This record gives sequence, structure tokens and C-alpha cells, in this order.
Amino acid sequence: MSPETCGFLPRSRSFSIQFTSGLGAPGAPPRAWGERGRRVELRERRETYQGFGDSLARAVELVVTPMLVAGLGYLLDRWLGLVPVLSIVFGVWAFAVTWWRQYYDYNARMKAEEERLLGRRSP
Repeated sequence: MSPETCGFLPRSRSFSIQFTSGLGAPGAPPRAWGERGRRVELRERRETYQGFGDSLARAVELVVTPMLVAGLGYLLDRWLGLVPVLSIVFGVWAFAVTWWRQYYDYNARMKAEEERLLGRRSP
């Protein structure tokens, strides 16, 4: 008795494999499909990569700047004999200034982006 007569089909005949890794998801807009299958908007890709680079630079700045200033405070502490005081004060001050600068820079960029997307609105 053959498998076809019993209503059972071997696995290789019961379904078909669809390889979509090169084309993206079926039904997705063409510009979101990727390099192999469809054209990707280069401007969108560039903006994404620029965002990754900016985020990494901000993260490094938020960590490295307070560490360098705290290191300078440590050198002054050793010279004056006040070992933990100036290190902590300079480190906290540098972190606060760095955070404040990034916060206001972010708000200014978001305001400019909103104006660009929505246009200037008069009250």
C-alpha cells in the first residue's frame, strides 16, 4: 500500500518551503525589504546609522567626562591630603553638567525636528 493511497503524504510533498530572507516579509512595503530583494532608501539608512553613532558618542561622553574630572579631583586630593572629597565632588559635578548639557541639547534638537515636520505654527 502506497502512502498516497492512505491519505498520508511524505513530508517532502506535503508542504513547500519559501525562502524569504532575501525578499523580506510578504506584504511588507518594498522599501523595507532589504538589500537583496528590493531597493532600500539610502537616506533612511544613513539617518539610522547617524543615530547609532550619535548615541554611542553621547554614552561615551556621559561616562568618560566625569571619570576624567574625578581623576583630576583625585590628583588634587592626593596633593592636598583630602583623599575622597574632591574626587567625589568633581565627579558628581561633571556628571551633572554633562547630563544637563545633553538634556538641553536633546530638547533643542526635538524642537527643531518638530518644527521641521509640523511647520511653524503661530499661536
